[in-house]
Amino acid sequence: MISIITPAFNRAHFLSELKNSILDQSNPNWEWLIIDDNSSDESIEIINRFCKEDNRIRLIHRDRKPKGANTCRNIGIEKANGDYLVFVDSDDLLLSNCVEQRLLAFEHNSKVDYHIFQTQKFSEETYNLDVWSREKEKDHLTQFLKLDSVWHTSGPVWKRASLKKHNQYFDENLSIWQDLDYHIQALVKGMTYEVHLDLPPDVLYRVHNNESISQQGYSYKHRKSQVYFLKKLEKILPTEKKSHIRLLHSKLLNRIIKQRYFDLALNLLVWKMTHP
Repeated sequence: MISIITPAFNRAHFLSELKNSILDQSNPNWEWLIIDDNSSDESIEIINRFCKEDNRIRLIHRDRKPKGANTCRNIGIEKANGDYLVFVDSDDLLLSNCVEQRLLAFEHNSKVDYHIFQTQKFSEETYNLDVWSREKEKDHLTQFLKLDSVWHTSGPVWKRASLKKHNQYFDENLSIWQDLDYHIQALVKGMTYEVHLDLPPDVLYRVHNNESISQQGYSYKHRKSQVYFLKKLEKILPTEKKSHIRLLHSKLLNRIIKQRYFDLALNLLVWKMTHP
């Protein structure tokens, strides 16, 4: 069985569309865990109705801090009953073959820790946008370190036992780049995987009109999170990959100074002096 894990916060207007796409699965061997992040809209009422209509749907309330999608996803990992896990955001959709295609992948090759599939972008104006995943580098870790995600968060289907074996959880200290971090962690840990990006997409990722926010507009909180991410890379990356940190440091420092976050800039400079 596949456990579909969805963090939800004030997305009542999207939940029914996602529910319909899950109910439309050609393989019914799934459960859907919706982890609510203390929503203040009609989300709880709507999800409770879903649960009454189908006992494969479960509402779970975030019962610990910090607030955020990362904590909700981690709670989902702990609460899931399925052997396999997929992370799907509340505004995204599954195509009808998603569960079937991903279960078949593990039937054909059960030795790997995860299988990776293609994700299709869409928007309210244009249903069929470009695909998400592009293999531009032979080495996937290198591409991720260039801040170019090879696959979307919904692309992998994970073996639940492998996530627990490798202590593979979302970093709850991150408010941005958490998806990059999650996949970099898996690659650095040597978790095994098989790529199926040549197959048609089985998940739809919704592109919102406000997603083209400039790097210059990132908040102090997000910049602080990026500094934390950079320092974390220094600790986990193998030596031969640490040259990427220098490039990221230069780009990030320049952007932080332009936004006049001088305390963060000083923090980053001091750290760089002690980590040449």
